[in-house]
Formats: sequence, C-alpha cells, structure tokens
Amino acid sequence: MTKNPVTDAMLPKGAGSAGDVVPVPAASLILLRGEPFKVLMMRRHESSSFVPGAWVFPGGALDAADRTAAGDDGEDAAYALCAVRELLEETGIWIGSGDADPVELRRALVDDASRFHEMAAGARAALGRLVPFERWITPAGVPKRYDTLFLLAKVDEGTSGTPDEREGVELAWIRPADALARNRDGSMQLVFATIRILRTLASFESAASLVASCASRATPVRRPVLVVEEGRKSIVLPEDE
Repeated sequence: MTKNPVTDAMLPKGAGSAGDVVPVPAASLILLRGEPFKVLMMRRHESSSFVPGAWVFPGGALDAADRTAAGDDGEDAAYALCAVRELLEETGIWIGSGDADPVELRRALVDDASRFHEMAAGARAALGRLVPFERWITPAGVPKRYDTLFLLAKVDEGTSGTPDEREGVELAWIRPADALARNRDGSMQLVFATIRILRTLASFESAASLVASCASRATPVRRPVLVVEEGRKSIVLPEDE
C-alpha cells in the first residue's frame, strides 16, 4: 500500500474529523488553450467552506436546473451541463452556442440559477466538445464530500474570463508543469486531487493527444482513502496498487 503524505493545505477543511458523509454529485471543467497547452485555474475565496484559498478547476455541484436541462439524456448530460453552467457562473466564459452576451447570461444565473433551462439549447450544443477525463470521489472523513466528474474542453487562444468574486477571486491560464512548480515553491496552494490531475495533464505533449487519449478509454474513477496515523495524514489511491 503506497501512502502519499499530505498536509492540511492539501486537503479539504476538516479532513480526518468527520463521520459518514454521502458524496454530492458535481462536475468540473478543465479548459485547454494553445499549444503547448495551458489550463484555466481559479483561486477559491478565503471564506469558502471547501478548500479555501486553493487553486482549482472551475466546477460545482449538480442542481435541479442541470437535470432539467438534460431531460431524457440522463446523468452524463446533466454532469456535462453542470460543468458548462459552473464555468459561466465562476469565470464568465460561455462555451455554448448563440450570440448572447456572456455577461448578461452570467448575471441571469446569479439572480436565478433556475434560468439555466432558458440557456439549455445553447449549452447542449457544447456537449460534443466535452470529453470525460477522470472522476474523483472525496475520501471519507471529510465534512463535505463530492463525487466529481472532470471533463476536458479545448478553447480558442483568445478565450478569457473574470472571477465572480464569490466562489473565486483570481483566474490564471497556466501550464500544468508550471502550476506544480509553483505548488512546490509555496506560491500556489493545491489540494491532493488537483496535484494528481495536473501531473497527468503534464504528461501529455499536446492538447490534441490528451483529448484523443481520454476519448478512447473508459473514464477512470479515483477513490482516495484518507489515512490518519499518530496525527499524520496520508492519502492512498487503491487503483494505484
């Protein structure tokens, strides 16, 4: 059994102190821009209840609007639509179709999340661009757990956004290897799952090869286990054994 030592900064708040918590379905979108590709990351607000101050990929929990927009297409479509919605809310980037102003779309969602059903047609047009990457399930022992599907999407070089100042306070386009280097020197806080995802992303030379590889295989499911021994915490990934 390989144990990966972790610090509290690499774990969600309260890790190791919670009882049995059911994971909440969620989705996250990893945008790929340029070659060599960079990914869009967001620094979470210091007041966030989940990994405050950490750099993450835009995303969040599924809600009723996502399932309504998915209709009879089921959970896979709901996860993908959730990722599109959360990207718009948190970064102001709209990857759906139509000529609507992303600023206005974002404002509408902030005022009333249920209005996403009005944007469903445009959002669904983007689903063909999304490729499942990995699914991560927050380990037991964490007060707030998620079952998160991470998806990939390539975007144009000119794609940019702005943080919503609620969930996120800063955005950055960065090469995966550079994000890992900044984590090592202490200038970019990353949690364990994000570190592992970035390592995988950094192993690909191009966005095209990454997307092609993910599109041709089943989506891996990562089920990390939190181990606490004599006050020291580590993560075990059973699928690595």
